[in-house]
Amino acid sequence: MSFQKVDEIAQAKFNVEVNDNRRLVGAVEHTLKKHSSRGGHTLSTHQDIFTYLIDLLKNKELAATALKIANQYKSYFIDKRTGCYHHTPLLIMEKVVAKRLLTLKSKSVKNSFEMDSAFFEACKDLPYRLTEKQTDAVLSSISEAVSCITGGAGTGKTTVLRTVLKAYNYLNFKIKAIALSGRAAMRLHQSIGFPTSTIATFLREEPIDDDNYIVVIDEASMLDLSTMYKIVAHTNPNVRFLFVGDYNQLPPIGAGLILADVVKSSVITNTELDVVQRQDATTGIPEYSNIVKNGSMPSKLSVGHIHFHEVSLDDVASKCVLLYQQKPCGSQIVAATKKLTSEINLICQSKVNANSERLRFTQYGDMFQMDLYLHDPVLFTQNNYDAGVQNGSLGKLISVEQSKNNYGVVKLDDTDEEIEITKPLLDSLQAGYCITLHKAQGSQFKRVIIALSKARMLDRAWLYTAITRSEDELHIVGTKERFEQAVSSLSAHHIRQTYLSTLLSDNV
Repeated sequence: MSFQKVDEIAQAKFNVEVNDNRRLVGAVEHTLKKHSSRGGHTLSTHQDIFTYLIDLLKNKELAATALKIANQYKSYFIDKRTGCYHHTPLLIMEKVVAKRLLTLKSKSVKNSFEMDSAFFEACKDLPYRLTEKQTDAVLSSISEAVSCITGGAGTGKTTVLRTVLKAYNYLNFKIKAIALSGRAAMRLHQSIGFPTSTIATFLREEPIDDDNYIVVIDEASMLDLSTMYKIVAHTNPNVRFLFVGDYNQLPPIGAGLILADVVKSSVITNTELDVVQRQDATTGIPEYSNIVKNGSMPSKLSVGHIHFHEVSLDDVASKCVLLYQQKPCGSQIVAATKKLTSEINLICQSKVNANSERLRFTQYGDMFQMDLYLHDPVLFTQNNYDAGVQNGSLGKLISVEQSKNNYGVVKLDDTDEEIEITKPLLDSLQAGYCITLHKAQGSQFKRVIIALSKARMLDRAWLYTAITRSEDELHIVGTKERFEQAVSSLSAHHIRQTYLSTLLSDNV
């Protein structure tokens, strides 16, 4: 229930007075949590808190009293230098994470003969020589107990990571590679050849007490504070950390900004790879994405393999479907909201796959049907490790025949494995013509169609991330005005109020 509803019940049924300390402290804590969840902040200004608190309590004097009492109860701490409010649980988590990273930083060692041997052994089977920056990234990741490898799509992060892990394997370290989403974890496994898991699975396993481990966190831009705190609590203080990602991409959904803060502090060694190795320069995508990342408008909205389609925002869905119809194979539509995603999926089904058989099944004598048709691209939205699918797995519905224990078959895109649809899987299956960008993060597609919209989350980081999902061909659908608004909207790592980078810098 909302705070307002609980407050109403408390006053009406439990005789809680308007000036009851429990009510006032609860209002302050609710306000702090609300500010954190709205913008991902870990600290707040007085104005952020006081204005909302007045609105909540409907009384300015009572709001001021609430802040005083909540301070006495240690619900928050005030930063003496900035006057900002630190919500106590978030401050504790940031301090714990900072302490662990600084402790690991102090354990870093200079290159030794053993490390040099591991480096040369890891590089032996590479098809080409590493660049100078890639070499720096490998060497620093071996010698530092905590480090970062960052860079945009196609800059060689995966090649470097694979080399780093070969070196650690040579040094007899145990390797734990994790990522936030199931699809990112699956891609990571295919790229590096070592076992991987989602962070959720990792945290359900026994804690790591052995200090001869390295934990690799891929797509670390998606890592929020509470998750990093849990990872720290789940590992021996000597376990090494390696963060891999692109801090210019989509920020975490939860509070905090771990990767961006670590890089911003300049305390933890970070090697930023900035030369595109993978994408063909003739596509124009690497240059285009860099211009957007830096907050500038491309001189030409359509260039190379990039095509901008000027349509009103009301017509975005139908235009995206039209573009999808032209080349369904290898195409993926991405959108910012679930509402627009659902709209595009429904139109796509009616235009691209109208005559296919619908997924129907009988259960307990009754007939049921889903908004899925034979040959639809589909998306799994939950992890199911027994079935071999993860949140974000994409595939194609190749059978809608019901048997005793399943309701059809999905062929996965990445592995070509055929998955029988059981009842638990049925509940997590939806059409995949269009997916949200959060589901696409960590993946690449030959041809990407970006659906612009009025969504607040569609800022520079969102747009940059969407553009870099494409390997070869990109279509952007919407108005030039909305595109410009997105490019000029500062990304989360510019505007989120967090404290981790300050903690790291102040305690070196």
